[in-house]
Amino acid sequence: PFHRALPLLIAALVFVSGGCTSFRYESVGHSESEQKQPLRMNFAGDIMAHTVNFTMPDYRKIYESVLPILRSADLSFGNLEIPVADSLPLSTYPRFNVHTPYVKAAVDAGFNVFSLANNHSNDQGPEGIIATRSTLASMEPRVASSGLRAFKDQRMKPVLIPVRGKKVLFLAVTEILNSYDAAGKLVYYVAPTEKARTAFLAELEKMRKEHPCDIFVLSIHLNEPEYVRTVNSDKRRWFARIAGTGVDIVWGHHPHVMQDWEVVSVDSAGKR
Repeated sequence: PFHRALPLLIAALVFVSGGCTSFRYESVGHSESEQKQPLRMNFAGDIMAHTVNFTMPDYRKIYESVLPILRSADLSFGNLEIPVADSLPLSTYPRFNVHTPYVKAAVDAGFNVFSLANNHSNDQGPEGIIATRSTLASMEPRVASSGLRAFKDQRMKPVLIPVRGKKVLFLAVTEILNSYDAAGKLVYYVAPTEKARTAFLAELEKMRKEHPCDIFVLSIHLNEPEYVRTVNSDKRRWFARIAGTGVDIVWGHHPHVMQDWEVVSVDSAGKR
């Protein structure tokens, strides 16, 4: 039963050719030939924690069957859909909370990039968000993360991850919150409205111009039903519009099941 916490994995072999907010992740000791090799990235689903998970005596068992996959990649991305506040009790649905060892097990397994923006980000209020930011910051330079603000109205800032001589720009946002309260304003939230999306597209385009990089990854926690495998046409068009801003990989999550993926070429207007 502990495998209920285990996210689905997609391995992406990415070829990249091409002053961000700097992240101190360092990968050293790579030869010139290694630097020319394509990056390998894993993109997982939602990492959660129900009672059956956080009461386990050994969190490492959650990931033991996928260790070779996680550790074979340069970067393994996961959506951390749980606040991490050691000062608060462990808690299950509908308001999750875990303690640092739960996240450390994921990091030890091979996850090194986390999205923190999702509908459970503010389950434990401002205290939970502050604690989550602090916990992930304490794991640098081994781990990168995006999705939470330090203060209200702070501009969304992507993080730069240098890896094997390349630069990966990463930003995480959510289209849905369970509670639209004061704590929710500390989450990178983009309302699923045309007005908000148009403004967000302009912001993405600006980020790409301001922060030269080899590849731009956007994590987006979607406002859509859970456990639905079909990708509807509206979502395809929305992702194409995002790609038109200069984003190279749009990594969507929230349904908790695997959906289709595709590679497309788009112009600046988001047209295929």
